[in-house]
Amino acid sequence: MIYIDPSELRSTSNLLKYISDVVYEPLPDLEAKTGADLMVSPDGLPFPRIDKLLQVHIDNGAKLIQLKFGHDLPGSIIDSRLNEALSRMLSTGAMSWQCLLLFVGLLGYDSTKEMATINGQLSYGKRPMKWKQIQAALNFWTERGGSLDFPLPSGKLLPIHLSIHQEHINRFAQGEDTRHVWPKAPVFYNEVEPDNPHSREWKVAQKIVAVDDLRPLLCSIPGARIGPERATAIFDYMKDNGIRQCFMGFLAIVRDESILNVPGIGEGTLKAIRWGLFRTLEERQERYK
Repeated sequence: MIYIDPSELRSTSNLLKYISDVVYEPLPDLEAKTGADLMVSPDGLPFPRIDKLLQVHIDNGAKLIQLKFGHDLPGSIIDSRLNEALSRMLSTGAMSWQCLLLFVGLLGYDSTKEMATINGQLSYGKRPMKWKQIQAALNFWTERGGSLDFPLPSGKLLPIHLSIHQEHINRFAQGEDTRHVWPKAPVFYNEVEPDNPHSREWKVAQKIVAVDDLRPLLCSIPGARIGPERATAIFDYMKDNGIRQCFMGFLAIVRDESILNVPGIGEGTLKAIRWGLFRTLEERQERYK
């Protein structure tokens, strides 16, 4: 069975016009919970109306597919949506082969400018992306634990492509999960060494970890000019100096101005932090008129 996040079924969606012949069910919050726009599950499983049932689908080999049409690919690289999607996929416990990135379009190369082209045009945005940047992001997807689905030159191929996934998933679920290969000579492997990153237990080249601590809160302080690097510097300073890494600990180093000991934090940033923390909403709105 194929499940699709409702956001992909809006009238403005690129997907909707290609799946008139596809049997599917809308699944609310699919992307929010799994990072996937589509999920291809073995037939016969109950509708995943609750998280436990959704996990049953994933544990039984459902494929999670993040779908990118055309110029949305470079856009999602620039704003980190691609990383966020993979983080959600991996948090479900899905295997690498279940976490798929499917690009629909033609990725090309403008040799005169070293830029990427999408369907024959330079990638959209304030500045077009270089081909190397897009290629690196695709490599990162696999190095961080996902898999690249074979790109489709046209959305018209989506029904066939999804039917292949459905056929394979059903075959695996029905017991065809082993294929015997008879080599000419046996191959011997070393035992798994958990502490050795070069052993067979090593899963990914670079881990992708969702930040779930004080740092996102610091980045959200209005007008404070705190990005990921500064937030991490503050976070590490608090850890190294035995300060609780919570918001109250942060307020303490702001009040006593010891935050100025953090590399990259000066008087201007401290002033901006205080403005963002201690001014009313009306005062902030007035400032930015």
